[in-house]
Amino acid sequence: MKLFFILLVFSLIFPKKIFAVTLTISDAPSQISNDPFEFNVLIEGARPATNYLEIAIFKEGTTDYFGQTWNGSGWYSGSDAKSYFPITIASSASTSARLKGRVEDAISGNYRLKVRRYTQSGNLASNDKITLVDLIINIKTPPPSESPTPLATSFETPPQSPIIETDRQTPIPEVLSELETPPAENILAVSSRSQKPEEMQVQEENKNNQIGIISLLGGIILIVSGGTYALFIKKRTGNSTDSQKSELES
Repeated sequence: MKLFFILLVFSLIFPKKIFAVTLTISDAPSQISNDPFEFNVLIEGARPATNYLEIAIFKEGTTDYFGQTWNGSGWYSGSDAKSYFPITIASSASTSARLKGRVEDAISGNYRLKVRRYTQSGNLASNDKITLVDLIINIKTPPPSESPTPLATSFETPPQSPIIETDRQTPIPEVLSELETPPAENILAVSSRSQKPEEMQVQEENKNNQIGIISLLGGIILIVSGGTYALFIKKRTGNSTDSQKSELES
């Protein structure tokens, strides 16, 4: 019991020295865009095991980390620690790796870069001594799309008819005579040609009816005239006969 008490006091007076793990970044770019970038990391003082490394970018004085880490099969930036880049810590004093990262939807400006280490159990190693690197993000913006220039449409002027000049000038009376109204029969002929077949047929029937009526009236007039003339001759002949009888009696 006395020995245990002595050991406890000795441990409190002379605590066991704990060696921190150091992460050192090298060959990192000073400026990045939305293209992938790479750098080296050296791990010293870690126990032999499989660890996982996350690329973390943040603003000075904040803990809002962003950025994607290539884990060997794809880009990852989630909360599953074992989905980040795996590295096997050897029994030697140090182990190095080359990490690849990228940023998306970031705002251009000044940032800091570091590497976060997760242990084999997936816990964050919070006591690591980590090297911080200044980083400038300059996101590329796509150039504005140029609207296509409309093609100029050329309209060709149709060729003009040649003007024939003559020495002889047409007298004004001849020009006026050419502008006179054509004869009436020509107008009727044109009008009759411009009429529809149905109208022409009706007019033809009316014309035939008028001719028939006129012929009938002419026949009646001839009959009446003939009868009147026959009566006149008969009457005249009778008068002559009576005169001859009177003369013979006397």
